[in-house]
Amino acid sequence: MSLLRNFGNRIIEARQRQARAQVNAILRSWDPELRKQVGLNEDHINSSVYL
Repeated sequence: MSLLRNFGNRIIEARQRQARAQVNAILRSWDPELRKQVGLNEDHINSSVYL
């Protein structure tokens, strides 16, 4: 059972990394003024706290 759990966890972690990268790319594409209005800066985006 632990082998299947480990495999499942690795798949989930990989998908989370992909999603985090996609969200960060979208946030970086926003106008800097818009990011400022919603309280985001480059450090926040790089910290990947948005997932």
